[in-house]
Amino acid sequence: MGIFKLIINECIKIFKKKSTIIFLGLSIISFIISYGIICFDMKQQSITQEAYILGDDSIEYMEFELNKLKNEFKTANEEKQIKLNYKIETYEYAIENDILIRTLNGGYKVNLIYEILKQADILDLIDKNTMKNEYEKQIIEITKLNKVLKSGDFDDYIAYNKEKIYGDFDNKLITDDEYKTKIEEQDLILKYEIDKYPLASTAYSWKKLLLTENNRIDRTINEGYDSNKKEYLTNDSILQLQGQKMI
Repeated sequence: MGIFKLIINECIKIFKKKSTIIFLGLSIISFIISYGIICFDMKQQSITQEAYILGDDSIEYMEFELNKLKNEFKTANEEKQIKLNYKIETYEYAIENDILIRTLNGGYKVNLIYEILKQADILDLIDKNTMKNEYEKQIIEITKLNKVLKSGDFDDYIAYNKEKIYGDFDNKLITDDEYKTKIEEQDLILKYEIDKYPLASTAYSWKKLLLTENNRIDRTINEGYDSNKKEYLTNDSILQLQGQKMI
């Protein structure tokens, strides 16, 4: 019992010292601040994850993503800053023009913005020193996309798509039939102004649905096989599909 009393008395003496009280007070405050920071960070991560899962297409969430990019820009090296700048400028343009980049029917500008961000991701994987040609080609591609986006001309968008299709054909990435089908598709998009303007509805427009069906018919005819019916095409079935497309 004497030993316990001695220990208790020593503890009381220690806790009576001002330095000990100050130390304990600062420790408690530090713990509270640290706990608050952790909770805030977890809350922010939860908001981010929820927004990502739900496909948040709000301007507020886009601003949140833009700030993340700008913070990353501050500590990045010069080459990384060049790559990040393409994304930052694209987000700023979208926010300034109220373009919701994750909306289903946002019009052709959403398609362009999505493509720019995708190409910027690819650029991020290319080392400027060891892959100089690929790096320069990627810069040219992003610059073209930016030019079409900033022009605000739907005809420029179609011309860009056709140029890409011709490039794929010239590099033998697509067949002659596929080339003709894709060019015809662009002509229809231009003629009927598919995706030219954003739509208020979240459902696909009837024009886009018909275009999708046309594309399916073209693929089926080119392949000579109907995957829906799981059968090879005859002359009669080809004529029937061509009739559906004409309608």
